[in-house]
Amino acid sequence: MYSFPRSGQTFLAVLVVLCMFASVGASYYFSRIDVAERVIELQRQAEIARLGGEENYQLKNDTEKYSIISQKDQMLAFIRQAKQQSGEQKLETTPEKIAEIKKSAYLSGNPDGRFLMLEYSDLECPYCIRQAHDGTIQQVMDKFPGQIAYAFRNFRGVNHDGTETKGRAILCVGETAGAQKYLEYVHAIFDGSESTSQQVYPVANLSSLAGEIGVDVAAFDACMADNRTLARFNAETAEGSSFGVTGTPGTVIIDTETNEYALISGAYPESEFSARIQGFLNR
Repeated sequence: MYSFPRSGQTFLAVLVVLCMFASVGASYYFSRIDVAERVIELQRQAEIARLGGEENYQLKNDTEKYSIISQKDQMLAFIRQAKQQSGEQKLETTPEKIAEIKKSAYLSGNPDGRFLMLEYSDLECPYCIRQAHDGTIQQVMDKFPGQIAYAFRNFRGVNHDGTETKGRAILCVGETAGAQKYLEYVHAIFDGSESTSQQVYPVANLSSLAGEIGVDVAAFDACMADNRTLARFNAETAEGSSFGVTGTPGTVIIDTETNEYALISGAYPESEFSARIQGFLNR
């Protein structure tokens, strides 16, 4: 019978011991994974019970995901603004572009005011709803009477379920009934929405809402049916992107005397907007 040399026997013994340790280690490792998975599942079930059901749990997760996306967009916009203000990128537009925007926009305030304030927004964005409920834009316009021309513009950011439909709807109201009804309709949609609960104005009620504020419903319905305002919706989104808007709300304040502009990314208090305008005035 062939016998292994002593060195070979030692090698085999070591190999057997290593295999035993590997087997025990693998069993321990996978058992720990199994325990961790069970702990995670128990925590999930406890959270579901605390929130009152699976649907509420999923809603909470979706809200947190949106918050992360929005914060990322705001951070990118903040970096872009810092570069612009440090001189790495120049904040400047042209008189031709300003005139083109004014011509296509439903303006309120003073059309000939020094400042053109463009709010790129999503009618289902929680932060946009909050900014509307806070009355931030009106507070800024009140602080600088006669100096601001304001326009609400569509922006396809996160693109919620009703983003496009509602954007087309407000444009149909503007086309059918003019700037005053356009802004009234925007406010009515925001007033019927909640930022904290993600309860938004029902798409199914858009036609009746138009009638409630005095818009010709037949004309509104015809406009919605032929989808003709979609191109304008997309054009406004592209316009916002050209200013560096990445999320909603993104508000662009243009000094029409110098062609410079400031971008405010997010739902900030009135003081942030006023400080940007005052900065232009102090130059």
